[in-house]
Amino acid sequence: MAFLTAMKPWFWLFSLFIAGCSSAKDPFPETSATNASDYWFDRAEITRYELTQFRYGEILTGDSLLIFVSEPFLTDKQVKHEFGPDENAVPVLKLNRIRSFTTGIYDYRLMASIFHPIENISAIPAGLKIAMSATEWCGVAFLQINRRDGELETELRSYFQSESDQDLNLPDTWTEDELWLRLRIDPTSLPTGEFEAVPEVFYQRLSHIPLAAYSASAELYAGKDTGTSIYEITYPEMSRTLAITFERDYPHRIHGWTEMVEGKLFSKGEATHSERLYYWELKQSEDIHYREKLGLPAN
Repeated sequence: MAFLTAMKPWFWLFSLFIAGCSSAKDPFPETSATNASDYWFDRAEITRYELTQFRYGEILTGDSLLIFVSEPFLTDKQVKHEFGPDENAVPVLKLNRIRSFTTGIYDYRLMASIFHPIENISAIPAGLKIAMSATEWCGVAFLQINRRDGELETELRSYFQSESDQDLNLPDTWTEDELWLRLRIDPTSLPTGEFEAVPEVFYQRLSHIPLAAYSASAELYAGKDTGTSIYEITYPEMSRTLAITFERDYPHRIHGWTEMVEGKLFSKGEATHSERLYYWELKQSEDIHYREKLGLPAN
């Protein structure tokens, strides 16, 4: 791919650290899929990542899951199409992204659902919806962003007085969360150079930055390992950089990420287990063994 540039020195060092701490086993099963029909219009892809998370002045460990699945989506109501007329339904790739870790005696669990059309991708923002919840022992927060009528309709519900309830419209710009899906569908369509983006909802929740579009820049370059690429996005105003490592070839599976803030590690994920499953059918007690295949505790 001619658009890839040489790997950056700082990421080389983190890549060496990750490689030294991980198993040599490739967590991804073999696939011959070369397009969406072969890969996405079938089973879901569930990948478990070993999570490193900075919180309250400490480096903590936990689990992160990326669950990718295709489904029909009603663009007018912005929900999954389950019944009735389907003239407003389009195939989307949905990412359910989960991050779980423990601080002291209490748990954090962040989950975001992001929806992006699979077909007719161009070089403009196209993510349809983001819904995020955060639960921990202090309370619950919820954030939703819908792309409608040339704006990002945004609502926040928080237990913090400084945030409280907010309803605001943001400019129709890139959202960082949709880039995780754009990367899987067609990485050549990822924005590079300078642009504006709404930062990832997990980072917004943990850092409590104002909901807004910020100046960003991004580039796509070759990874350390043969066959991998790295997409790196930087926000100068908050001294934050996110670098995602993924397979150069289809279906562009994500090996991991490194997130730096003010030169320090904020979060890191490394893929350890991955399966393609009809997970929505595995809801009985006898299915619990699938959790072990994903590197997750039984309860």
